Amino acid sequence: MTDSPHKILPVPDDDSSFFWEAGRDGVLRIMGCKSCDHLIQPPGPICPKCLSRDVAPRDMSGRGTVWSFTINVHPWFPDMELPYILASVELEEQEGLRLTTHITDIAPQDVRIDMPVEVYFREDEGIWLPSFRPSPA
Repeated sequence: MTDSPHKILPVPDDDSSFFWEAGRDGVLRIMGCKSCDHLIQPPGPICPKCLSRDVAPRDMSGRGTVWSFTINVHPWFPDMELPYILASVELEEQEGLRLTTHITDIAPQDVRIDMPVEVYFREDEGIWLPSFRPSPA
């Protein structure tokens, strides 16, 4: 947690620290099962598909599509930049593998379901937050 009243940052733990540090390398990493190849998000020590404990972080392409989104206009904290786009992005590696994130570098009225996006990272107090922007492809 941060001391700032303007933001709430995640608190990495043994299962998730790789996820919050991966942006330092510019790579999105998701936990994956070595037994059945299922990708696990949020990360955890056990595969929900086959119950194996043989899991490890994997590099992802960082590409996905907007699965759902909302345009937030409520100022939850003072000095918030409004509006902002909060979205569920489905990663291309596995159907149903989604991240809740921000979409940036686009006007809110131009965001669309199924729009191709790509990851980039913003560092804040040692936490590398994955955000997405429209893919040039």
